[in-house]
Amino acid sequence: MSQNVMEELKEGYALSEIEAVVLRTASRDYMIKTGSEASIKPRINSGEEKPLRKGDTIYAQHRTKAIVVGYDLEFTDVMVHPKVLAVVDGGVASYAQEGVLEQYSAPVLGTPVSRPPFGVDIYCANKDTGGNTLDYLVFGLEGCEGKPAEFELKDGEFYTPKYGMASTPPSGQSPLTIKRVPVSGLPVDTTE
Repeated sequence: MSQNVMEELKEGYALSEIEAVVLRTASRDYMIKTGSEASIKPRINSGEEKPLRKGDTIYAQHRTKAIVVGYDLEFTDVMVHPKVLAVVDGGVASYAQEGVLEQYSAPVLGTPVSRPPFGVDIYCANKDTGGNTLDYLVFGLEGCEGKPAEFELKDGEFYTPKYGMASTPPSGQSPLTIKRVPVSGLPVDTTE
């Protein structure tokens, strides 16, 4: 009988802080520096079991395995960004002048909503024992579609929007990637 080789894992990543979240649309990328929380959960198509059974005796089992069909992402921000709300919720933000919101209009009630797919990159800092950022791990989700916005407002509390989205990319694409990028790989604002 062979014995497995035991390997002590020495490398690893101590992740802390969401440094940036980037929503990638067909026409523009939006960088959010005020993200405070993200939850990424797999959406699973559960397998099934079909026993070959007579009475109290099982003669065989046919099992299909659970398969990941996408991921659900919930992202919490400490600021309200109408442009992000428009991408995720599917409405329209209008501005009196650049950066000054005039109005946000959610999708019209009772009508089909077209929410174009987008990508999401979440940059998390990898820290050392001195609290220094060594690099970033980027959680990337493709083929995301936004969900209707939810609002919970409370006296004396700051409103922290939660944006919901589902990642279901086209066939042949991975719904989730995690890659390491150097400190210099953190996105920067490229607008003029």
